[in-house]
Amino acid sequence: MATEIVVGLGSLFGLWLIVLVLFAGIVVNWQLFKRMGITSWHSLIPVLKDLDLGNAVTTKYLAIIYCVIKLLDAFTTTGTNADGTTYSYGGVPAIIVTIADAYIAYRLAKCFGHGVLFTIGLTFFPIIFKLLLLLNGDRYRRVPVTFNPFNEPDPYDEDLYHHDDFFDQ
Repeated sequence: MATEIVVGLGSLFGLWLIVLVLFAGIVVNWQLFKRMGITSWHSLIPVLKDLDLGNAVTTKYLAIIYCVIKLLDAFTTTGTNADGTTYSYGGVPAIIVTIADAYIAYRLAKCFGHGVLFTIGLTFFPIIFKLLLLLNGDRYRRVPVTFNPFNEPDPYDEDLYHHDDFFDQ
C-alpha cells in the first residue's frame, strides 16, 4: 500500500514537472520573440516559430531551408524490428537536424553577443540558455550573415541602402 502511494506521488510530481517545463518553454520563447521584435504569439505555433526565428538570425532562404528540415524531421518514423535492428522511414537523419539547430543557436548567440560555448548550451539546453539570454539583459543586434549561398542582400545591412554619394553632388 505504501509503495503504491509513493509511486502515485512520484508520477504526479513527474507530471507537474513536465507541465512546468512546457509552460516555462512557452513563456521563455514568448519573451525572447518580444525582445527580438518578432510578433510574440508566433512562438506558440511550431512551424511559424522556426521560420521566424530562422528569419531573425539568418537570411530568408536559409530560414526556409531550416523550416523544411524541421518539418521533414516531424514526419520521420523510427522504431525497432523484432530482431532488434532499428529502422527509419522518411524525414531526415537526426544529425542533420542537430546541425541545423546548432547553426540557428550559433546565429542566435551571435545576435545577443555570445560565443561558441553559449551556442553549445543553446543547442542542448535551449530553455535554460534562452532564459539566461532574457535575464542577462543583453540587447538583440542583427549580425550580418557571412554564409549566404544565394547572394541574397541582407535587409539589415545599413551600407546597402545608405547612399550618401547621391546627396554629395
